[in-house]
Amino acid sequence: MLAGVLVLLLGGGCAASEADSGEPELPPVDTAIPRDTAFDTFVIDTSFTDSGFDGNPEHLLEVSWAATWQMSPASGPYTTMTGELVLTEVLDGDELEPACELTYALTGQESEESCSGCTATFEVLHYLSAGVWEDCADPDRPEDGATWRLGWNPTEETVAYDWENSGVWVDWYAAERTGDRLELTWETTVGVAVEDTGT
Repeated sequence: MLAGVLVLLLGGGCAASEADSGEPELPPVDTAIPRDTAFDTFVIDTSFTDSGFDGNPEHLLEVSWAATWQMSPASGPYTTMTGELVLTEVLDGDELEPACELTYALTGQESEESCSGCTATFEVLHYLSAGVWEDCADPDRPEDGATWRLGWNPTEETVAYDWENSGVWVDWYAAERTGDRLELTWETTVGVAVEDTGT
């Protein structure tokens, strides 16, 4: 039936001869070529080799960063900041004895480089004032004396980090502003392996 309709539509565009009765002649049904309406198919191999990875790790490490910035001069535009950063790692929910805790004193001067949407950008010096850096596992923790370029974006309510001074800015903290003060937070939970010391 479809082939007949198609012929009818195509035939309608041709001029009829004088001998033509005006009625198009349909081809016999057995000469109609069936249309292949099957979709092309392919097989996706979803198998994988078992790597031995355990989707339910035995130990969980909760990592949290909490910082405060006091920016000046009052009401801006801001050219300097001081503050504190506390990085805490808690193993298997044991908040009474964190696996690691680092405290940094922060000082910052206005940076010539900035990020899109940022209204205040600082070269922030991290001075480790408490804790043992080697006791922590977070690979992104600042080293003692590290200077990071950080910018505050009030529209996104974030503080962005110029990743290793590469010019690539990544959102680093959620930021909440009260006057000239920023409260910054970031946290995650990861599965870890714990070495058995035999004690």
